Amino acid sequence: MLERQQQHFSHELHDVLMPLLFAARMQAERLRDSSVDESLRDELTTLAGYLGEASTEARRLIVETHPPELQHTTWHAALQHYVERGLPAHDVPIEFHLAKATASVPDDVATALYRIAQEAIRNALRHAQPQHLRVIAQGGPPDAVSLRIEDDGCGFSTRDVDSNRFGLRNIQARSQAAGGTARIDSTPGQGTTIEVTI
Repeated sequence: MLERQQQHFSHELHDVLMPLLFAARMQAERLRDSSVDESLRDELTTLAGYLGEASTEARRLIVETHPPELQHTTWHAALQHYVERGLPAHDVPIEFHLAKATASVPDDVATALYRIAQEAIRNALRHAQPQHLRVIAQGGPPDAVSLRIEDDGCGFSTRDVDSNRFGLRNIQARSQAAGGTARIDSTPGQGTTIEVTI
């Protein structure tokens, strides 16, 4: 059900909203270029800019709904590629382990696992100041998969998750939406482990 809803949402954005935003922006630019009122031209320039930003955001949502990296490969192969190509602004070593081959999973679960891993890696690099990161993907019981992200960074009190750590709350929300669970273990000075099972 969730997979079909996501596909429908993506198609509606691409086939309905994007053309309307493009047409509205073109119309605003035509009106701006033909107007002799300078203040009106300024307003129309601003409007065209907002419509351009809305188009960019709609494209981002389309990609977010179904990442292109997952179109021709498994979620763990895409994740391994993401890890091994490195993140440009960081030189922290990231290890990837496929502990046990995972079964095929629905598109919405694959998307959730891939996005959760990206979020966890980015969070660790941005906030934890780790020396190393490790990502472990594995199959579990029949029809279950798990993902584990470990860092040796500064850690934090898990009581902070609900109050001011949006990235971690996002990981929990994605896990629950895909029918899974997320467990976050961290202690100040001892790093963080995030384990997701779907």
